Amino acid sequence: MRNLMTAMLFLAALAASVPAFAVNKCTTPDGRVTYQDGPCVGGKSQEVDVSPPVAGDKVQPSPEAARIEGAIAASQRSRRALELRERLLPDAEAAVQKNQAACDTRVRELSEQRAALGQNRFNRGAAQEMTLELRSATASCRARDRELKANLQSLARECASLRCRS
Repeated sequence: MRNLMTAMLFLAALAASVPAFAVNKCTTPDGRVTYQDGPCVGGKSQEVDVSPPVAGDKVQPSPEAARIEGAIAASQRSRRALELRERLLPDAEAAVQKNQAACDTRVRELSEQRAALGQNRFNRGAAQEMTLELRSATASCRARDRELKANLQSLARECASLRCRS
């Protein structure tokens, strides 16, 4: 704790001791203006204070910088909309369908196995185990289906916000 306090005091002292830099604006007799860190040699001299920005000062971007940042943001939104439309949404829809088909197949197979075991009175215990396995598989399929559909809905909402589908 003591080391932390010492470090914080050191940083505060360092920040307070940051010097303001002086730059000399020199105007030559023929009217040319130059800036230099040393005194002017002949001509008119004016000292310009160049101090580092104070913490909390917000620098306003130039209109050109703001325009470029806007163009970059628009490009990123456009790229994301294209990615959603061309790849992410179709993949999510296919995953929902693939999961449903796999679940239907698994449930059908387990139902057939249970039915075959239920026909033989010596296999009643195995048939009951198969019933439990069928219930477990059904619950697992439903959980996975909910997860995949939630992902699909999230992507669809994002796509709608970006207006990526016509």
